[in-house]
This record gives sequence, C-alpha cells and structure tokens, in this order.
Amino acid sequence: MTGSFSAVAFSTAARVSLRAGPLALEFDDGALRWIRCGNREVLRGIYVAIRDPRWATVPGTLTGLAVESGPDRFRVRFRSSHRDGPLHFEWEGVLDGDSAGTVRFVVEGEARSTFLKNRIGLCVLHPVAECAGQPCEVERADGELVRGVFPRFVSPQQPFLGIRAIRHQVVPGLTAELRFLGDVFEMEDQRNWSDASFKTYSTPLALPYPAEIRAGTRVQQSVTLSLLGESRPRPALVDGAEPVRLRIELDHALPLPRLGLGAPTVGRGFTGEERSRLRTLALDHLRVDLHLNAPGVEAGLAGVIRESRTLEIPLEIALFLSDDAESDLQAFAPVARRLEPRVAIWRLFRAATATTSDGLVSQARPSLLPVDPRAHFGGGTDLNFAELNRSRPSAAELDQVSFSVNPQVHAFDDATLIENLTSLRSLAECARAFVGSCPLALSPVTLRPRPRTPSPAFVADADPRYASAFGAVWTAGLLAAATEAGFASLTLFEAVGPRGVVEGERAHPLFHVLQAWGAMKGGTALHGVSAAPDRVQALAFRRGRDVRALAFNLGPEAVQVHLGGLPLGAQATSIGLDDHGPAETMAPSSEGYRLSLGPHGIVCVDARA
Repeated sequence: MTGSFSAVAFSTAARVSLRAGPLALEFDDGALRWIRCGNREVLRGIYVAIRDPRWATVPGTLTGLAVESGPDRFRVRFRSSHRDGPLHFEWEGVLDGDSAGTVRFVVEGEARSTFLKNRIGLCVLHPVAECAGQPCEVERADGELVRGVFPRFVSPQQPFLGIRAIRHQVVPGLTAELRFLGDVFEMEDQRNWSDASFKTYSTPLALPYPAEIRAGTRVQQSVTLSLLGESRPRPALVDGAEPVRLRIELDHALPLPRLGLGAPTVGRGFTGEERSRLRTLALDHLRVDLHLNAPGVEAGLAGVIRESRTLEIPLEIALFLSDDAESDLQAFAPVARRLEPRVAIWRLFRAATATTSDGLVSQARPSLLPVDPRAHFGGGTDLNFAELNRSRPSAAELDQVSFSVNPQVHAFDDATLIENLTSLRSLAECARAFVGSCPLALSPVTLRPRPRTPSPAFVADADPRYASAFGAVWTAGLLAAATEAGFASLTLFEAVGPRGVVEGERAHPLFHVLQAWGAMKGGTALHGVSAAPDRVQALAFRRGRDVRALAFNLGPEAVQVHLGGLPLGAQATSIGLDDHGPAETMAPSSEGYRLSLGPHGIVCVDARA
C-alpha cells in the first residue's frame, strides 16, 4: 500500500473514523461499521462472531491495537481473545482500505483449547433500507452465477446458500462486490430476530452443530469489498454543529397502541409507592406468564390478580399448554373461574415450541370464555418473529397475533439497539402478508433475550440500561417505531424491579416516557419527520387541542435541534435523567423552536393547536 499514513495509538474501546477512497467507515471494537459511499450505506458492518453451543456470542478482548490512517486509506491491526468456560479462541485481524475503495478484513485465528462451537468466523451485515427488494448477483462456491433479489418481506429461510461472492448496485453506475475466502458462506434475514440487516456468515447451517474444534485448529478467512464502475461519490460530510431539523405533522394522525407491562420475573408483590407511580401511567393491561405444568400456578395467578385489581387494569394472560392441552384446560379453567380475573386477552402457546398451533385457540375458547366473557384470544409466538414467520398460524381463529422482541440477539452495543428499532416496520409489513387484517401485538418487549425457564443467574442479571437515560430514549424510539408500524398492542419490560419501570422508591428514566404517553391516552399519535433519524426523533400525540411532543437524542453526544410544526407558545420540560451533560433547553426561533438536547436527553414540549 502506498501513500502517507499517520499512526495513532488508541485504547481498545476507541471508535475511529476512517476513509478508503470514496468510502467513509468506522472501526469500532474489532469491527468495521457503517461503510458509506456518499449518503448511501453500502454495508452495515463486518465483524467476527464466536458463537458457543447455545448460540450465545462470546465477546472478545482487544489488545495490540494499531491504527494507521491517511486521507483516503487505512490499515488496522489488533488481536482479539475470546474466553468463556472451556472456550478459548484467539485471532489476529488485519484490516486495510485503499484509495480505490477496496476494503479487506483478514482473520487468522487459533483455538487455544478444545471446545464445542456453533460458529467461528466472519460475518457481513447488509443494510435493509438500501438492500431489501433490490436485485443482486450471487457467485456460488461451484462457480454458478445466480441472479436474485434481497427479500422485501422477511425471509423465513436463508435467501442465498453457497456464496463465494455477491454483488449489488450502490448507485447507478457503481456496484459493490463482496468476495469471501476460507469457508462457504450463506445469508440469513436477521429481521427474523428484529435486527435491521441481512447477514452473510460463514459455516453453513446444514452442517451438524455444535461441532468440536480441537486445540491448535487454525481458522483463516477474509472478505474483500470492491467497488466496480465509474461513479465515485465522495464521502458525505456531516456538520455535527448544524441543528437537526425535526418536524411534527399535526394532520398526520395515527392510532395509539394499547400499552401494558409485564409482571416481574420473580413473583413478588408491588410496594405502595410502586403502585402509586404505576397508576399514573394509565396502563391497559398487566401480563402474566403461566406454565400450566409448573408448580405454583394458582398462587402466581392469585398474586397478579390482586395487583391488577389494585391498579384497576385487566390482565394479559399467556398460557403455555402441554401436548395434552385438553387436560391442562380442564384442570386450569375451574381455578381461573374461582379467582375471577379480569382478562383483556388470553395468549395461547404450546409449551414445547412457544408457538400457537392451528386449532389450539378453538380448543381453548369453551374452557376459558366463562372466566371472562369480554376477553379476546390471541396467539403467535412467545419467541422471536422467526418462529412466527416459520410456523405462520391461521389468523381465522385469532383476535390478535403477537410475537416478542428484544434487540440483543446478535449484538449488545447501544448503536445496534437503536438501529434495530427500524426493523419493526418490516416485521409488521411481513406479518400482514400472512395474517391479513388481524391486529398485531409486540408481547413482550425486553432489552435482553429471555430464557424459556428463568434461572437464578437471569433473575439477578438485569441489563443496567433499564435504569439509564439510554433506556428512556430507546423506549421512546420503540414506541414511535411501533406506532408508525401500526401495532395495536405493546407489552413492555416488567412493571417493577430491575427490569421494570419503577423499583422501590425510584422511578427509572423510562417511567417518565410512559407517563408522558399515558397522559395523552384517548388521543392519537402524530407523525414526526427527522432529517437525521439516526440521531434525533420525536414521539408526538394530540388529544383535542392539546399537543405533546417528546424530542429525544438517540446518541451519546449533545445535539442542537430545530423543532417545527408546533403552534407558538409551547412550553418545554426536560424529563428523565441525563447521565452525561447539562439539562435540555428550548427557545423560540424563526423556524419554530430551537432545542438543545444533552446526551440521550429528552424534551417534552406541550402546546395548544
């Protein structure tokens, strides 16, 4: 590689902006991310995944990071060590980019122990917004050329197998080619797990897994991104000081989804302070999960019924039935009738699969309808959209179709959690293709994946972001994205505790987002248009003449915002907690209002239309 470099020493946690000719990208903790050509995202990321026998991602520790960066080229070297129980794998990464826009990611690794793995190797993420529904050409491992299309609807199975190279258009006159060495690659649609990407990964799933990898086994892989064609847009320059334009469209009304919370994983009662705070949220339901073959079902149901009566809200009851569903229902129904719960909806699943088989709801209605004749009946899956997409229950017997969502199936950083919110529109669009007009629900929404049977380790290990300012802006983003996508019902998190909205005398920052939502119950949502939706968004409502807009900063750096579309005379309040900087402010401007949002800051703006 020719040309001048500047060598810079970085900590292993550093995020470094890089250039490769017309491409702008970032190095972030061992991965290349957000590879753009002009304003067009070419790839969402390139990284190495180490997956254990449970499909858990084993994170790595970086050492020896060296970055050489020039105005149109770069070279990065580092080592990454992955340890978890018997698993110990280390690899060296050499990443370089040149002035022609060619980027290479080369991996040489070695197993330091003998262990079982489901995957070790390179992964490439393709952005949904730029790729879904667009044509591509795949060069298979046997040399065959296949013309195809990135799926528009979420593909339940791998769109492409046996990949050696794949090409797609970036802009007219410019094609991106990815070429893989060291293994056979294939592609999956990660929207099945609420990720906003397609993923091309190594080691076909048709091979047996988990597979043993012996100590001393070496892994060598590479992926090369090349630009083919004459068009060479320069990397877009973003002025971080320029205010982001955000506009509320008062005439674009959307239905507000019904909103509920989950009962805590540990079936404890609520404190008086917790109940007082929860009443201010104007909730629509409280969810409880009942595994009918587990002990303590009656006591668990009785406890959550007491809380629902105190809060004056009905229950969303998820029932998990064995293969002998008839016997389960015969035993459970008399207990439920005696306890007299107020039920908004029954969600019915087979315990073995956590999905709703055809006929299950029709089988359950006669037993459960006498418990509360007003109750609705729903099904789908208690797991990810993938299970719903692959089983596709008949909607004819359902009042509502649901699936669960969490943003951390594949990655855990803040940026990925924010990006994955954009998948909700694709999920709703795909679901409607096979359930028609049947209302859709997200239940439950959690920050981390839930085990089928919660363990003591899971109960003790809550994501600390539930209690952070980031948790508040992620919740606001989830509510905005789910409303725009047309979901009819949302069940979020847990009501109390470390995975909840309140914990003892403390209200988590996301509580204030839900409180602002609840205060506008009975109204409609409004459409918010952001010039930079990856940085700033809005969650807005209208009830009569009252208008409320939450403008929120999705990022860890302060941002200036021009908020338009609202009447003059609005008043602003900073809500939640700001972990990093000064309080948010608002002042009138010639274009509406000028907001100053701190890191992960939220401003609540109230006006009269």
